[in-house]
Amino acid sequence: MKKGFLVFAIVFAVTLVLTGMLFAQAKKGPAADGKALWDFIQKEKYQS
Repeated sequence: MKKGFLVFAIVFAVTLVLTGMLFAQAKKGPAADGKALWDFIQKEKYQS
């Protein structure tokens, strides 16, 4: 049970990072990746 959750958590985190990078590149280009990803993570934290 615990191992399954760990795998899920890792996959979920990687997915979030990848989507954040894709959104940042689509909007402003590679330079904005870090900032956009940080904003995205903060938004997700407060919404859930």
